[in-house]
Amino acid sequence: EVVEQVNTYRLDELFEGVELGNGTFNEGERIVLAGLLAKRGDRITKNNSRMSILTVEDLYDAIEVMVFPKVFKKCEAALVEDGFLVIEGR
Repeated sequence: EVVEQVNTYRLDELFEGVELGNGTFNEGERIVLAGLLAKRGDRITKNNSRMSILTVEDLYDAIEVMVFPKVFKKCEAALVEDGFLVIEGR
């Protein structure tokens, strides 16, 4: 896969763009986030699978990230509070 463009944003800049209606990302577009895992909240789904809702922070703001069961199984050991994460998703 060829990367055509790379941009860097702080979380507060991303949220500001959404509030103003000029969001930087299109629906379904893949993005990469990096930050500190401030909080991890594990859940059990209706299908009895484990998933998690993470709070990831940078120096300026925080965002919630949902980790669905299939991905949670693969990366559970890396989801340590106060640890640094790089997350790719939509």
